[in-house]
Amino acid sequence: MKYLICSDIHGSFEAAQKVIDYFEKAGCQKLFILGDTLYHGPRNPLPAGHNPMAVAELLNQYREKICACRGNCDAEVDQKVLKFPTMADYFEVSVRTPEEKLNDNIIEQKKISTTTDKTSRPALQDSLTDSTTAASDAASSGKDTLRLFCSHGHVYAPETPDGAMPVNCEDAKMPDFLSKKNVSAVTSSSTKTIFFYGHTHISVLEKRNSNYIVCNPGSTSLPKGGTQAGFAVLDTEQHTLSLLDMNGNVIRQLSEI
Repeated sequence: MKYLICSDIHGSFEAAQKVIDYFEKAGCQKLFILGDTLYHGPRNPLPAGHNPMAVAELLNQYREKICACRGNCDAEVDQKVLKFPTMADYFEVSVRTPEEKLNDNIIEQKKISTTTDKTSRPALQDSLTDSTTAASDAASSGKDTLRLFCSHGHVYAPETPDGAMPVNCEDAKMPDFLSKKNVSAVTSSSTKTIFFYGHTHISVLEKRNSNYIVCNPGSTSLPKGGTQAGFAVLDTEQHTLSLLDMNGNVIRQLSEI
């Protein structure tokens, strides 16, 4: 299965169209949007081809294939014009081999308060909240599991190797399952985890260890930090995760995912 992961479209129809063009050309099955879809934000210039309603109309045609979360520039009014859920702080996906199927309970996105902990969250059946259970389930089933945690980056973001938060993510926190008390269980299990986030407009693709990868696809319309505008593609058949520019050229790739 191929997943196209993008972030920070910021209302650029030009960028959204290029994403969809590649999505179709490459035969991707799922499109993950990591927030800041329609509004350009007060700190950003208008991106090329700024047309939020056209972006909404284009993406709505793919609503059955889209999983999305809320960015710091997204508001309730954006949900009014988008026909797919986009207001959750994160969503989580479990990919099991050989079936490679999405867990329907995980795809069901529910609004998660930024201050609630695991014990007081609304009931959400997922395989990421409790890393020990997830690892145990994977081992008992005899199947490797690839777990994808997807968030915009302003509420949840991955710590850098030195323990800090990425630039412009200072107010974010690590999700419970990757907290310091649980991370050893995650990284020592047969389950691999990929943490996808956006927000910074700076592309990142890092293999922290054999079971933990961090990926920021960058912005499709307003790249920063000397990076190129682009998106990411996860191919679970070829076992690759790639950063691509907006023309579909591979910038960087990790293999043996």
